[in-house]
Amino acid sequence: MATPSKLLLAFCATLVGVFAVSARAPRQHAHAAATGFDYVINGGFEENVDGWTLLPANGIERDPADPSAGNPSAKILIPDAGHFTLKPSLVKGVAAGTYAFHASIRHSAAVEIDIDVCSTHLCPQRICSSCIVNGNDAWFDVSRSVQLDQTDHLTISIIGIGAAGDTVNIDDVRLTGPPPVTSTPTATITELPPPADTPPPLTTP
Repeated sequence: MATPSKLLLAFCATLVGVFAVSARAPRQHAHAAATGFDYVINGGFEENVDGWTLLPANGIERDPADPSAGNPSAKILIPDAGHFTLKPSLVKGVAAGTYAFHASIRHSAAVEIDIDVCSTHLCPQRICSSCIVNGNDAWFDVSRSVQLDQTDHLTISIIGIGAAGDTVNIDDVRLTGPPPVTSTPTATITELPPPADTPPPLTTP
């Protein structure tokens, strides 16, 4: 017959096993829960790092082994300057309205993350200041609401500040909201050529 102490040890071992499995299990990808039109192109890095711009350049790569939701992420190496700016490509024709921004970010060292959104008349909007500073090697979801005006010139800047050589992983970047505005072509009125001179009527002598 098991003693109370043995039963307690067995119960604790079961709890440890449950939590270990939960910690290793990947999170569900948030794209499935997104509502509205997503303006970020290749926000989940399924197509390598195509469409993304990193300044300073040459410090970004696709990381298939470190996913936030069972998918690849972007791995950024902080340069000697101690900071980087990452910008996605966006669909043009942003309608005026309220939008939902989301990004999953992971880093193990102390890195400050700021996020700016810039449209034609609302620039810049810092929608997240020092979002994440002290990383603990876990993924964090950053979600913010942002008001935008109608524009074809929208930019999103994910800014990281930290020690040279530290790494940051970013995944599942989205900006969802109303569908894009399609420009209506302007009708052009073409002037008709003047009528040709009409010869005088024939007269009978």
